[in-house]
Amino acid sequence: MYPEIINNPADAEKNLKEIAESYLYKNVLQFLNIKKSDILYKLLQAIALQNGSEVSYNELANLLGIDKKLFTTTF
Repeated sequence: MYPEIINNPADAEKNLKEIAESYLYKNVLQFLNIKKSDILYKLLQAIALQNGSEVSYNELANLLGIDKKLFTTTF
């Protein structure tokens, strides 16, 4: 669905990051009322590292330096 990725494979990684930041991050940031996109990026990394393991809201909140209530009231 994104021809620029296929037509220009040398810049595919850069273009995919731009797409993710412009659509995914923007929507998720608004939904969760997160003011800083770096928090979302760190959250995604932390969840990816816990792949297959139970996710601890307390651990994520401590890692990101945010209130754990954000997780319990949103998810």
